Amino acid sequence: MKTFLLLVSFAYSSLTLAQYYPQMPNINWQQSYTTCMAQTICPNGRQIYCVVRGMNYSNVPSYMDNRCRWRVVPGRFIHCQGYALTTDRWGNTAWAQADIPIHCF
Repeated sequence: MKTFLLLVSFAYSSLTLAQYYPQMPNINWQQSYTTCMAQTICPNGRQIYCVVRGMNYSNVPSYMDNRCRWRVVPGRFIHCQGYALTTDRWGNTAWAQADIPIHCF
């Protein structure tokens, strides 16, 4: 009986504390083989975003494991890494590695 009461009180206190201490955002890298997109709204109302592609779009050999990845810190910055389609001065397009960090300030 003591154990049951202890478990119930622990569960109740955990739920109560969760209301006052919200979870921190997950700022770890997320990965994908196709498309990676990150976006957030800055404190001044400006929306920032980035988009890159993984190996399924870039024709890179699959054994190289070239996934794209992204992370977001809400209201602070975003970061995308992967492949983006670029154009040279003659109008030719090619896939190139992209590393795009964007800060709100």
